[in-house]
Amino acid sequence: MSPYIATFAFLTALPFFLNEYEVSIVFTIMLYIVLASSWNLPGGYGGQYSFGHYAFIGIGAYTAAILVTLFHVNNYWGFYSILGIVAGATASCVLAALIAFISLPLRGAYFTIATLASAELMRFIVENWTSVTRGPYGIELPVPPKISLVEFPTYFFMLALLIISFIITFVIDKSSFGLALKAIKQDESLAEVCGVNVKKYRLLIFMIGGALAGAAGALFAYNTEFINPTSAFDVTTNIEMIFMTILGGAGTFYGPFIGGVILSLLDQLVLANFPYIHLLVVGIVLILFVLLLPEGIPTIINRLERKEIKLNQTNR
Repeated sequence: MSPYIATFAFLTALPFFLNEYEVSIVFTIMLYIVLASSWNLPGGYGGQYSFGHYAFIGIGAYTAAILVTLFHVNNYWGFYSILGIVAGATASCVLAALIAFISLPLRGAYFTIATLASAELMRFIVENWTSVTRGPYGIELPVPPKISLVEFPTYFFMLALLIISFIITFVIDKSSFGLALKAIKQDESLAEVCGVNVKKYRLLIFMIGGALAGAAGALFAYNTEFINPTSAFDVTTNIEMIFMTILGGAGTFYGPFIGGVILSLLDQLVLANFPYIHLLVVGIVLILFVLLLPEGIPTIINRLERKEIKLNQTNR
């Protein structure tokens, strides 16, 4: 665990040595990792390939934005800001349970379509419930004063959320819960015959993933200080979460961390060099990654391990 502790300690000290733009890049990397982790739990471990995961980000963002606006919060270290994050996670967790009730009985493409339809329904409701959400005009959050250590409050909240997602993923990966999910992913019928409560595990992991995404959505709203239905409910974000998970290794503990870092750095690099066509370039690069490495980075690791085994056998 010491390398992880050292990494988190490094991230804690980092903003004191960087300018605001550089801090925003690190914030984005951490956001990507948390979002990938939130999708990896139901998708990578549980085999629930949701295309509606972005709904949890949107609901989390709007719940927090409405709360801090309602109480005119001008200090993001305050009680209501923290309450906004918790409320965003809770609202998304409840939404995940509702979507799960509709979608989990379905399989394959039907499940994917049901989750996407549910997310679009939520976007439609938010866009048209103008008395609460201001509809397409969006919500402008109060801008907190920036003084000394409070200059980057959302950064430290995101770091805390990253640590929480790390702990959750680590515990699940090493526990009987994670083994049950992997069994369900491999063969649901066989897992049920062996006594695994498939419905319970699928529901729980879907809700945990939704809660993480909701908390990340709340911090996304705090960081941008403005949200609307287009930015909060963006299906592109869902595609990025899937790509990051596959790239780093779906159903692995380290997958979201590797995928999140690679995609966020790739996005920044391409944006700096190809600002007008950066989405096209990133898309082409990601497609090549998937074609050449269908199982992500673990493909390279497995190939190297096989070569090492063959080399050892040859030497004998």
